[in-house]
Amino acid sequence: MHFSPGRQRHHRITLSALFYHLLKHPSSYQRLQQELDAAGASLIDDPITFKQAQALPYLQAVIKEALRLYLATGLGLQRSVPLGGVLLCGRLFPHGMTVGINA
Repeated sequence: MHFSPGRQRHHRITLSALFYHLLKHPSSYQRLQQELDAAGASLIDDPITFKQAQALPYLQAVIKEALRLYLATGLGLQRSVPLGGVLLCGRLFPHGMTVGINA
């Protein structure tokens, strides 16, 4: 499998963090490697396609956690607070307010 860190700095930061944490946590690295090995070369192209990657749940979890910790874009995932408000992390946000999280 080829690895290309991308041209933009923030993509490199996210991918570097992803690999740093996988190497820091060998059990997570092993679990990911097992999932990729189980899928095998017959199910995964080189490079892997988006559709193929979507079918690998642990790979998806690893990618989403890296993006949560080291967001590759400058924009958050925005949502409008529903009727009645919402309690997030111990703070009440009123109806109509816009809240956002890292995607």
